[in-house]
Amino acid sequence: MRAVLALGTVAVAVAAGCASHVPQPPRAEAAATPVAKQAAMLAPRLPKSPDVKKEIMGWFVLSEGERVLDALLPAGADGDRRILRAAVLASIGLDPQLLPLLDLKRPAGIALLNPSLLSSPEVRPAMMMSPITDRAAVERYLATRGAVTPQPWGVIVDGRDGKMHVAFTRGYALVAWRPDLLDAAYRTLEPRLSAHHDAPLTLHVSLENVYANYGERVEEIVSRLGEQAGPSGAPSDPGVMFALRGLRQVRDKLDSVSDVELLADVDGGGLTLTARMDGKPDGAWAALVAEQTPGPIWGAQYLPKDAALVYVTHASREGRTAEADAMTRYLAAAVPSHAPDEAQLDKWRAALEKTAAATTGELAYGVWPGRGGGIGVGGAYHLSDPMGERAVVDAYRAMTSQIGGVVTRALALDPQRFAGRVHGKTRATQLAGVPVHVVEVSVDWPAGSDSERRAFEALFGERLTMGTAFVGDAALFALGNDWATRLETMVGVARGGQAASVRDDASFAEAMRWRADGRVSMSYLETGKMARLAASLLTAAQDLEPEERAAMSALLERVQGGAIVTTTNASGRRYELTTRVPQNALSGAARLNGALWRVALAPLFNPPMMPPMPIPPPHVTPPMRRPTPTAEPSVGGAATPRRHHAPEPGHSL
Repeated sequence: MRAVLALGTVAVAVAAGCASHVPQPPRAEAAATPVAKQAAMLAPRLPKSPDVKKEIMGWFVLSEGERVLDALLPAGADGDRRILRAAVLASIGLDPQLLPLLDLKRPAGIALLNPSLLSSPEVRPAMMMSPITDRAAVERYLATRGAVTPQPWGVIVDGRDGKMHVAFTRGYALVAWRPDLLDAAYRTLEPRLSAHHDAPLTLHVSLENVYANYGERVEEIVSRLGEQAGPSGAPSDPGVMFALRGLRQVRDKLDSVSDVELLADVDGGGLTLTARMDGKPDGAWAALVAEQTPGPIWGAQYLPKDAALVYVTHASREGRTAEADAMTRYLAAAVPSHAPDEAQLDKWRAALEKTAAATTGELAYGVWPGRGGGIGVGGAYHLSDPMGERAVVDAYRAMTSQIGGVVTRALALDPQRFAGRVHGKTRATQLAGVPVHVVEVSVDWPAGSDSERRAFEALFGERLTMGTAFVGDAALFALGNDWATRLETMVGVARGGQAASVRDDASFAEAMRWRADGRVSMSYLETGKMARLAASLLTAAQDLEPEERAAMSALLERVQGGAIVTTTNASGRRYELTTRVPQNALSGAARLNGALWRVALAPLFNPPMMPPMPIPPPHVTPPMRRPTPTAEPSVGGAATPRRHHAPEPGHSL
């Protein structure tokens, strides 16, 4: 939390070393008043600046510095708030003497210029505008940082890092490392500071300008996004490549994005972060946003109340077709020793595309503790075609030969050692009078694989089993050692029965109302439930030393309840991802809460396959084999042995 919010405080503090208190800068609607005209006449004339509109790479605005700084105070802090705020500044490496110089009730901003404008190593590509409380006090502070030379518009500070030019106007300090950029700083930042802000901290990147100035270099960097090479340039693991498919989709359309913004807000309830991307008119990104199909949450009634993670989405038709193609490539690489021919690839692709066409894209997916131990996964997806059941079953049958390879990689088993030993098969059964299609995965355990076998059976039982039932327009599925019991409950709900579900939880009901307008997807993670589930899986799957178990227990005691809620929203040419982390989920074990946050985000970046495959979620499943001790470099450079430590729940993301 501090790392994110300190960004805004740093921006203000750096600019504040240059700060003055006169009235609030006039807004557009007050520009014609006599007071505004008088202020304009009294403002010093700044050195003329060139037009830098096309050289602005981005800007940062902190609009509610006082509230943000107070949010950084330790929980339950009592005493003089000025002293406490100064202590916060010191804790993030800033001079506490800056605090009385800042008018934190008014916005501050920084603009980043094209670095190629630098004329020397001492010139920095930044311009700042910071509200101040007293000009004389600021000048005295600046005198402690270097030799000060008065100017009609302010001062020049000749410090250790070069000359900093500080102009004072209308209650603000303007800062630039070239005098002819002071006026540009005002013309660039004043409209941003006067505008309405959706969050206290806003970081805006003008991707259009970045591409215009550094197109070739950006393309080189972007071309590597979503690609990972193995040793000596060997192809990446197919599972990794499949997980990065969403990132590659963004990469391929990045040149049609005009602006990117990151927003942060913090209050007594917690931390909210938003990433938004705006597309150019008629561009590929705008077309991608237009394809999205926002709507109300579907299928949550099928997810049990003990679910620790819930993911619901409305996948577009185009998105489902792209997923079918990505899944085809994944299947093709899942078993390296059996490379399929084009005819086989076409068969898989056709089967998956039929499934995509037979669904609406609405999915409800959950992760829960298995009754009797292990992990449970399941949910429902919405069928649009009465023949959808046949399409799904045909797809599973078509993929049976590759399911073993997919599971091998999903569980991080050695592909060479377990080649030909992980087998998938399908069969039919019934539950409560409803036909059920079952996919089973079994393993012929090689010698010396006791640890992998123990982990597998602790998580899933002797076989990894997933069942799918079809009731009306709902396809219901469940995976785990209690899959039959869970699936039977879902079938009863689909027939009009009642069962406890996540919808009965007040926190989830609140999450369903949050950012519902234009919502495409939502991830909901209850931190206490997920931490306990991940810890139980890790403990069951691996032999932990007594001190490791004690450390795990101590860690879990510091995890409080609370839901991390993340949504994606589409409107016009804008796509947004917003995540809300409650205050009680931020306190306590920081590293563990960071891992839980990543788990909460995981389904949005690597959504469940459609149709679902019999694999557990990679973001919470512990490895089948415990890592062996490795060496890590010491401060002096010599290798020192690294002891085993109990991995944090959620570590495998």
